[in-house]
Amino acid sequence: MMRRLIGIGLAGFLLLAVLSRVYPFGDKALHGLAGASFSLLASAALSPLLLSEMHGCDALELALAVSASGLGAALAAGMAKELLDLGGFGRPEWLDLAATVAGGLVASAGVLAMTYLAASQGSGVERLPQAYAPFGVVLAIPVSEALIRRLFGRPNSVSTRF
Repeated sequence: MMRRLIGIGLAGFLLLAVLSRVYPFGDKALHGLAGASFSLLASAALSPLLLSEMHGCDALELALAVSASGLGAALAAGMAKELLDLGGFGRPEWLDLAATVAGGLVASAGVLAMTYLAASQGSGVERLPQAYAPFGVVLAIPVSEALIRRLFGRPNSVSTRF
């Protein structure tokens, strides 16, 4: 079951990565990838702390806490980006914030499912952050490339606003 969830999640995020190269989906797909990346990285960073603080809690409560931390990070990142846009860095759009949060929501749902399954089986939950972090870094690669192109190079044809 866990391998199927990981496979489905990977396929979905690969689709987003492909769409980030196709106009008109590029900008929103990049926001979705950024939200997913922030969600996974925050879940990986905060999961050990939550595991030690919530020792003895039931599996669902732990999974919800880890998942919510990631979703909160995606929301904070999307709001920070839109505030930068309001300050003159770019063009603020509510759909950008929605796409960032949607990507974080998808990743948080995967974190919720995997953390719950591992915690309810009583083994492996301590090793999950080691899976979340690299996946979050990989999802950040297209976002980082677009941001570097925007800041330091000529804009690509996909997105000149991200």
